[in-house]
Amino acid sequence: MEQIKKINPHLFTFSLWGGLFLWGICGAISLEAGEPSWRIFLLFAWIGIGAIIFSSIYFLVSLYRCWTVIQGEIARTTPGKAVGFLFIPLFNVYWVFVAIRGLAKDANAFCSRKENREISLISVGLSTALCIIPIIPFVNYIALILQTVLIYQWAKFLNYAMALEVSGKIKVENRLNWGFFD
Repeated sequence: MEQIKKINPHLFTFSLWGGLFLWGICGAISLEAGEPSWRIFLLFAWIGIGAIIFSSIYFLVSLYRCWTVIQGEIARTTPGKAVGFLFIPLFNVYWVFVAIRGLAKDANAFCSRKENREISLISVGLSTALCIIPIIPFVNYIALILQTVLIYQWAKFLNYAMALEVSGKIKVENRLNWGFFD
């Protein structure tokens, strides 16, 4: 049995906001004319795109890790389904509520059950807002801020779960389970 792997929320934050910053620099460079500025523009654009793609993948990996912790307890879905079903067009509008908001509810119930008291590490309201805001035009950029705050809460939850695992209160089976064949 492997130990739970940590989430590094700083890695997500720096890659997301660094990539967006590079895109801002690309916008400033594109206002300037000339051949050398286009080379710099393309360099910053590709680095920015790579950083943003990395942060998106890291967000999904973090979601998977959080769902892995509460398996065998009160989880409403498997980690593989939580992430995989987000890639199904139109269905993902519904599934994001199960994957992100459901994680907040199930993780908080998991923590409360282990401590025999009400404990809330992941905000259900923030998770619900992150599910709704991306589909609202002109407001959807706020979701980037919400994602950043939420991944810090996920890291706090995983640190709590790691402490439970070290103390022997839980056993987490960290297997590669994509959820489609269980």
